[in-house]
Formats: sequence, C-alpha cells, structure tokens
Amino acid sequence: MTAWEKQNPGAAAEDRARYARGDWTRHRKFFGSKEEAQAFGDSQETKISNEGLRGLALSDDLRVMAGKCAAKLKPYGYTIEQAVEHFIEFVQATRRSVTVAVFVPEYIAAKRQKGCLLYTSPSPRD
Repeated sequence: MTAWEKQNPGAAAEDRARYARGDWTRHRKFFGSKEEAQAFGDSQETKISNEGLRGLALSDDLRVMAGKCAAKLKPYGYTIEQAVEHFIEFVQATRRSVTVAVFVPEYIAAKRQKGCLLYTSPSPRD
C-alpha cells in the first residue's frame, strides 16, 4: 500500500489510479497533523534535490518505461541515451534511402565522372 493510499483510505479507485499515473494537474494532500505535513514537505524537498524538477515532471509511466528499457540494455553495456542516438541515426538513414533502380544509374554516373568506371554496359541492341 502506498503512502497516498494510507493517507486517503476512502479514495475512489479511479483517484488512486490517476494519482499513481501522475496525470493529475494538481495534487492536494491533507494531513492529520502539522508534523505529518512537515514530514511530507521535507520528503518532497529531498526528492526534488535528488531528482530535480524535471524528474518530477515525468509521468510514472515514463519513469517505469525508462527503468524497463535500461534493464533491457544493461546486459549489452548500453544506456538509454546511446540507444536513442542509434535509433535517430537509423531513422535518418532510412529516410534518405533510395531504391536500387534510382541508385544504380546515379552510382554509374558518379563513377564515370571520376574516371573510375571504364566498362560500359552493352546496349539492348547488341
């Protein structure tokens, strides 16, 4: 049971789910005493200093996904950042790809221009 569920035992299941996903735009917490409120505030300050404000802005789903992806990459010795960079390079390379029918004439023309290609293909009439 999470701390939120302990503090809000009568909350609806939907509220618990929304809180867990982190998709509420505003979170209101109520405490039984000033000491509980102060302890919660102190824990949030610690969390902010450890994770930074950007870490708190990420949804729980995204944080969980990042953890799973990092675990999948760990046996291979790569990080999420390296995987993303590789994927971006892959996408850029595939977007500029051309078919063989377009590539071959361009390749032959470039080689002829450089003087590297002496062979000329036979004409269809030969």
